Amino acid sequence: MRHLFDRRMLMIATGLLAAGIGSTSETAMAQPALVHGTVTFAGNEHIPEGRLVFDLREMENRNNLDELADNAPLQSTGKQGEISYSVNLPAALKPSNKLVIVARLERADGWLIARGSARLAPDQPADITLHKVMY
Repeated sequence: MRHLFDRRMLMIATGLLAAGIGSTSETAMAQPALVHGTVTFAGNEHIPEGRLVFDLREMENRNNLDELADNAPLQSTGKQGEISYSVNLPAALKPSNKLVIVARLERADGWLIARGSARLAPDQPADITLHKVMY
C-alpha cells in the first residue's frame, strides 16, 4: 500500500510553509509608519502663504536622512492658524526619540520663510511650531 505523504513531500510542504510564514512577517514589518500632527506659527499668528515641505533628520549628527518626497507638500493660503499633516516614514525607519521631523515653509520661488521641528515619539503626534527665518 502506498502512503499519501512520503518523506520528500513532507519536506517540501515544510519548506513552503516556512517560506510563507517568513514572507508574510516581512510584509507586515515593511508597512510604513504614519507620523501626524499640527503645524502652527510662533506667536499664534496665521501661517504665511507658501508650501510646507517635510524632511527627516537624526538628532545626534543633524544629517538629513530623507526628504519625505512621497508625500505631497502642503499649501498654506496665509489664512490658517493651524495646519494638520500626516506623512509616511520610509519603511526602514520607525518613529523614535532619535529622529526629528523638520517642516520648512517656502515661497513659490523657493525662498525659505519659516522653519520648525519636533522630535518623533512612537504613537504620539509631532506638533511643529514654525519660526520666521532671519536672513
